[in-house]
Formats: sequence, C-alpha cells, structure tokens
Amino acid sequence: MRQIALPIDDVSQVADARRQATEIARSIGLNETDRGRVAIVVTEAATNILKHAGSGVLLIRPLAHPHSDEAGDGIEVIALDNGPGLPDAALSFADGHSTAGTAGTGLGALARLSDQFDWFSDSANGSIFWMALWPGRVVPDQLLDIGAVCLPLPGETLSGDDWRVEQHGERCAIMVADGLGHGLEAYRASMAATEVLPKRENWPAADLIHEAHGALRATRGAAVSVLSLNLSTGQAQFAGVGNVAAFIGGHGARKQLVTHNGIVGHNMRKVGSMDVDWPHDSWLLMHSDGLSTQWNLNDFPGLDARHPAVIAATVCKAHWRKRDDVTVLVARRN
Repeated sequence: MRQIALPIDDVSQVADARRQATEIARSIGLNETDRGRVAIVVTEAATNILKHAGSGVLLIRPLAHPHSDEAGDGIEVIALDNGPGLPDAALSFADGHSTAGTAGTGLGALARLSDQFDWFSDSANGSIFWMALWPGRVVPDQLLDIGAVCLPLPGETLSGDDWRVEQHGERCAIMVADGLGHGLEAYRASMAATEVLPKRENWPAADLIHEAHGALRATRGAAVSVLSLNLSTGQAQFAGVGNVAAFIGGHGARKQLVTHNGIVGHNMRKVGSMDVDWPHDSWLLMHSDGLSTQWNLNDFPGLDARHPAVIAATVCKAHWRKRDDVTVLVARRN
C-alpha cells in the first residue's frame, strides 16, 4: 500500500483522517488497542495542525516489519504543518502546556502514544512530527532506517512518483521512480517500475533497471534510480536512468551518484552500475526532479541527526518546486 497524503485545513477533515488511518491499521492486522492508539495519534496530529498552523498535511503508510516472519506490520504518521515553528519546543511536549491557548494535551500525547517519535521545527518551514506505532508497542531492531515523502502536483490526487524498499535478511534494494509528466499515466509508469522489486530474490542494480525497462514498455516511461545494498558490509551498487538524483552523505559532506541519460521503458541504452561505499551513520538521499537542486542539510542545524522521515519531510517542505510531483527518500544505516 502506498503512502497516502491527507490535506488538513478544515476541522471536518480530522474525522476522515482518523477513519482512513484506522482502516489502514485494521487492514494490516493491528488489534483494537493499537488501532485506538492510531486513532488518537492521528486525531491529535490533525487537530494540532489546525490549532498551531491553520493548515498542513498528514502522510500515513503501513510499515513493513523487517522480520516479517516474527511479527506484524506497524503504521507511520508524518504531520507537516504550515505554521511558524515551535517557540519553545521542549515545553510544548509537556502534557498540559499549550502554545495555542488550548488544553495542551496534543503534542505530549503524540510523543507518549507513539512507539517511535521525532520532530524538527524552524520558523521558516514550520514543524514536522514523525510517529511510528507497532503491534504491542514492540519496536523491531532495524539495520536500516527509512523515511520518505511522496506528494502529487497540487491539484492532482495521484502522484506520478513512487518509491519502494525491499529487504530480505542482509540484502536490501531501494528504488525511486518518476513517471513522465504527472497524473494517472505517470502514476501507472512509476508503479510498474517499483513493482519489479518483489519479483526478484537478488537485486543487482543494473539488472533491476533493465527489468524495469521491460516492464515499462507499455507505459509512457519513467526516470528510475535504484541502490542495492548489503546491510552488514555497507557495500552497495547504484544505477539510474533519468533525473532521479541520489546522494550519499554525512558529517557535513555529500557525494552525488551518477545517472545515465534516457527514459526507462523507451529510450535507454545498456546501463551499468557503480560501486558505492555506504558507511554506518551515513545517509542516502534520493529525490525526483520535483525537488529543487538547491537543498543542503547544512542549512538546517541538527537535522541530519533526526530520523530519515523527518529529514525527508523537512527537505521536501523547504525545496519542493510545486510544479511537479515530488518524492524525497532518506535512509540511514544503523
């Protein structure tokens, strides 16, 4: 199931957001207690967007358990608001404190009811809150933290971008696809690309691009980048065609990975892969061309230490052109 984006700018949308979130929670098998937590978290997140900022968006998606044979899946909620940021962040998370003249239970409840929680706030870009909830409040050990934001062109309901991560044991593949144009046909193209991942048991990066090329022949085509990784060694392969950019970075520096010219599904030459060293505590950032190339994590002091979902949302919010769909994916090796 894709990440869903729910605009929040009217009180009537709070109940609909809660309904959609609890339906996702039910579909992945969360019990009544955990569904209740999801309902409260989504309600408080949406209500706080309205109270503190006036408008924003909720992003909700299922979280695949990294050891799916041991436990069930979880659910992720990301709240992005259009407000002025938190004037006193630490105090704002204390139950009973309010920056909006209300009862003040909202932000504290988000942190308390979530099994994983992180946030970032600044006056120029508002606030980002990330919440993850897992069955029975048991957070799985993860070799790789992943976060992504995928939003459609304003006025569209479907994004022509897609992303997918598949992990089996110590092997992992990460793909971002940007269907040509936007709307339904771009959506179909990007989905056709990412659907090649679960059909393979091993994932050489160049092979995945060539397999996507065959899968996209009946579509309008897409830009596609993919990184395959051995989680234990950090050795990775990268291949890309088109303008889905990818960077490895950390400690104030970054390196861009090289993509090939062409359109996957239509005009593409034989693609090779490049070897990549991905050290522990370094990040991977991939984005479609809906994001400005002017982003720089150094512009946000402390952001690179946050959860990848918070990094992705902050960068997206600050640098989305809003003339196209946008996807920003961030991953960090633990």
